[in-house]
Amino acid sequence: MPALEVPELLIASESVLLRPFTVDDVAAVTEACQDPEISRWTASIPWPYSEEDAAGWISSQPAARAEGRALSMAITVQGPHRLAGSVGLESFDWDFRTAQAGYWVAAAERGKGVATSSLRALTDWGFECLNLSLITLVTLVGNTASERIAENARFDMVGEVTDYRHPHSPEPSLHVKVWSLPA
Repeated sequence: MPALEVPELLIASESVLLRPFTVDDVAAVTEACQDPEISRWTASIPWPYSEEDAAGWISSQPAARAEGRALSMAITVQGPHRLAGSVGLESFDWDFRTAQAGYWVAAAERGKGVATSSLRALTDWGFECLNLSLITLVTLVGNTASERIAENARFDMVGEVTDYRHPHSPEPSLHVKVWSLPA
């Protein structure tokens, strides 16, 4: 697995920037994840969410990038310091040049195009810089906001899985829609 060279900054739109997470983001991630809607719709985020959860997740990012397993970027608005969410690529299959995208956005920033512009910026970067051939996305059935984001980010819904198993979810199985974006 190749190490993931992290861009210092990706511009998603005039007011949305993507950058790597740092320990300085622990408090903001913890605060954002107090919104139960994030853990409700994001299988890998526990509820309740603690500062230790945020610190552990952020501190795991350098190793995940170095091992070519995952890349999570902080979504920031109005400069690089105001955290609005997270967007990332994981579950890389380097033989087939594929990855799975994921994201969450803090309640105050929803409905403003932040997730769509961030997802587009990161998937474009994945195709151009990582030479990926396909990026997939999974949304929990009922999460119509995430479905709109996927559609607006050019993903096509390719099916439903009623017994999906997410490697970081405490749930034994999930009902999801699977989305696909070819290069």
